[in-house]
Amino acid sequence: MEVELPEHPITTWREFFIHMGTIVLGLLIALSLEQTVEWIHHRHQRHQLIEDMQDEAEGNVKIIDEDTRLLQQELAALRTVAERLSSAPVDKGFVSIDVSKEIGPQSQVENMTSPSRGTWSVARDAGLVPLLPHEQARIYARLDFEAEQELKAEDEATLRYNDLGSVMESHQLTGGARYQLRFSAADRDLASQKLHSYMAAQSVVLTRLGFWKGASEAIIHGVKTEEAMMPYVNEAVRKSDE
Repeated sequence: MEVELPEHPITTWREFFIHMGTIVLGLLIALSLEQTVEWIHHRHQRHQLIEDMQDEAEGNVKIIDEDTRLLQQELAALRTVAERLSSAPVDKGFVSIDVSKEIGPQSQVENMTSPSRGTWSVARDAGLVPLLPHEQARIYARLDFEAEQELKAEDEATLRYNDLGSVMESHQLTGGARYQLRFSAADRDLASQKLHSYMAAQSVVLTRLGFWKGASEAIIHGVKTEEAMMPYVNEAVRKSDE
């Protein structure tokens, strides 16, 4: 910002105060315009962030619904395998079961899609969080917390799946019969333990998906407080466990 010098020398106090007043008024106008532009820009960023969070939540609800369906399908199949494994008769010291119908390729959860949590992460890294009202920021932080807990549950389930897979693969029959398994009595107990451990981990994933979905639905419906999110969360968790 440049301040222009007077065209003629200032010779009286009146001319001095007029000149100084003009400078001060110009500065105030310039600062006000700058603040107004910045306020408009921040308001646009805030509204865009809220809109992006709602759009992401809507997309995630659809993804979570499909993931929940696939996961419930897998858990139902695994329960059947667990029952068959425990009830299979021992023949010459071994137990044999064919699980192709329960855990064949058509019933795997490899088609699950991870919901997105990128909008809040980008906003946080870009320093946009302070633009939000405090309670709104708490709501989005709670949503991100539920997302993080679900992803941690997935990591734990993956570890237990790997443990189960190593046991199952070591007891596959030769000749490419991937889903025909043969255990000694002792190994059956180990396989059953690993199977139930994996099922428990996947049940946690299912519940955490319910938390994430409920928080997302609260965002979509524009709740105003973190406490107002809880009915949505509780209902989504209840449905996920049905």
